[in-house]
Amino acid sequence: MAISYLSPNSAVPYTDKTKRESMRIKPEYFILALIVVISLCYILGNREIENQDQLGTNSSLINITPDKLQDSISMGMSFVLFYQPNSDVCKNMECKLNRLALEKGKMVRFNTVNIKDENDVTDKYNISGTPNILLFKNGQEYKRIMGIVPFSNLEMIYERDLK
Repeated sequence: MAISYLSPNSAVPYTDKTKRESMRIKPEYFILALIVVISLCYILGNREIENQDQLGTNSSLINITPDKLQDSISMGMSFVLFYQPNSDVCKNMECKLNRLALEKGKMVRFNTVNIKDENDVTDKYNISGTPNILLFKNGQEYKRIMGIVPFSNLEMIYERDLK
């Protein structure tokens, strides 16, 4: 037996069944909400891709080949990112390192080395995974940053090691 109430503005009985029907989402509204959510995901996803693509047009990172690496790190302080070109994690670290280079890179070299098919360089510098950032002073490795780290940590390492 359904409980019956009087609706506030009419003398028509208001039952639990009619209350449930009025609370139900109409299919048109559900489809519209789904389209809006999918559209927002698409727009935000494209914006992230565009931000990553801007790295190539406004980059302070110098991409060098493994055979030129020793010449590049031989004098002064250098940050060298060893990366795989098709890795999203590497692209993320590349963006962070580029930001650091743009903001602070006055006295330090920032290089990248693609190690996709370079077994000899991975053996020489003991690169077991990517992304991997090696910090060099006058040709000698003195620090290693493995994996993905927040920008604030990169900034802190830069500030501490520059002194």
